[in-house]
Amino acid sequence: MPNTFLLHARLSGPSGRTIAEALDADAGSGRVQQTVDYDYVIRWGSTATGPEAMARTFNLSSAIANAVDKLRAFDLLREAEVPVPMWSSNWRELRFPMIGRKTMRGKGGKGIVLYLQPNDLLCQTQPIAAYVQYIPKAREFRVHVAFGNVVKVSEKKYSPAKGKKYNSLIWNYRHGFVFRREVPNFDPEYGNIACDAVRSLGLDFGAVDMIEGTDGFPYVLEVNTAPGVTSPTTLNAYVQAFRSVIG
Repeated sequence: MPNTFLLHARLSGPSGRTIAEALDADAGSGRVQQTVDYDYVIRWGSTATGPEAMARTFNLSSAIANAVDKLRAFDLLREAEVPVPMWSSNWRELRFPMIGRKTMRGKGGKGIVLYLQPNDLLCQTQPIAAYVQYIPKAREFRVHVAFGNVVKVSEKKYSPAKGKKYNSLIWNYRHGFVFRREVPNFDPEYGNIACDAVRSLGLDFGAVDMIEGTDGFPYVLEVNTAPGVTSPTTLNAYVQAFRSVIG
């Protein structure tokens, strides 16, 4: 296999090193002194300075920066006619409920505030970078895309076995929601939208979080450039995708 280096960020180290091991590739984070001529470099969520690739770098740092900056991502997605929620720096331009983002670079739901009514804004103690229209959802998916193809789809489901309090507005692990491999009746057009989302940000691969609203329309929420690969099927999907290109 060609010499390959995987450059990961500090937080994406566990998943990055797992991918690198499966590909028999070198891996590291931060500024790495290049002592080997690498044919390929995989940027796993990292924009840091790293080794240069002789052949190709997968996910350029500029593309990752596009995905990390949520408003920049929304603008690029909208320009590419990828459906995304409305957003504004002025909450009066949206309707309740809405989401306030304290930072445009938060991960895992950090820095997000849900406003159900105008009175909720009175409790606001920190500056809000932007407000995003909340979309009532019927389903939520994570669509893994690599090199123009959907390689895996998972659907977020509530798991009563987790013993956590159900929340109809917030679908996260804290409230008992987890991604499941079984995805019945997944609309192929959603897969096309996910591929368009990755492409419009300039990425080669990424995990697209998207929902189907109760209005029956799909919306892209974000694109993750360093998805978790604790699931063997997710790991295998990315490994096979990289091998198909790297050889």
